[in-house]
Parts: sequence; structure tokens; C-alpha cells
Amino acid sequence: MKKSNVAYLVIGVFLLTLALGIAFLIWLNKGKSENKNEIVLSPKEVKVVDGDTIKFKYHGKCVYVRIVGIDTPEYHKKQKEYVIRKYHVENISCLNLYGELARKKLEELIGTASNVTIIELGKDRYGR
Repeated sequence: MKKSNVAYLVIGVFLLTLALGIAFLIWLNKGKSENKNEIVLSPKEVKVVDGDTIKFKYHGKCVYVRIVGIDTPEYHKKQKEYVIRKYHVENISCLNLYGELARKKLEELIGTASNVTIIELGKDRYGR
């Protein structure tokens, strides 16, 4: 075998070994996050509270998460006064309807997802 053919063979084996090593490292890290504030859950582990809040168990504790960038009407009867002040309405029946529709849509979105990724950005005034 010529020296040039041996050199090509050595380079080829080196590049193949390097590619396999990189592929193996990618496979090892699949599903792992570099973000320490990230939690990946299955949709079955998540319960929708309302249109912009979910809850799940994490290390034995019930955790409430408020979804950033979404604000849906509250539809809980105990929050009637708050809803009237916030949305400046007297009749909250339409808000109850929209709040319920938002909750159902979020349940649908989470139910059809392959997983739910939670990234902690901070806490709101209610500790969510």
C-alpha cells in the first residue's frame, strides 16, 4: 500500500471515530437541559387550574405556575369582587364564560403536547 493511501485511511478512520464520538455525546445528552431552572413533565403530570395557571407535584410539593404573557379572566366565584374591579364590569357572566373557554383551551393544548417544559423566570406577587 502506498504511503498516501495509508495517510487517507488513517485520516478517514480518525474522522469516522470523531463523528461517532460526537453522535454518542449528543445521544447521551438527549432530553437533558443545560438550564437548571427547567423542568420537563409529561402532560399527565400537569393539572390546569385556569386559563393562565397550571399546577404539578415537584419533589413532593404542589407547585403552581403562572404562564408568562397570558392573562385570562378569572372565573372563580370567590374572586368576583376582584374581577369586577380588574375588568370594570358589573356582569361577570361573560368573563366566566371566557375564563372557562381559556381553561379548556389550555387543557387541550397541554393534553396534545408530547411534554410540558417549565422554565422558572421568577415569582409573581402570589408566589407562582
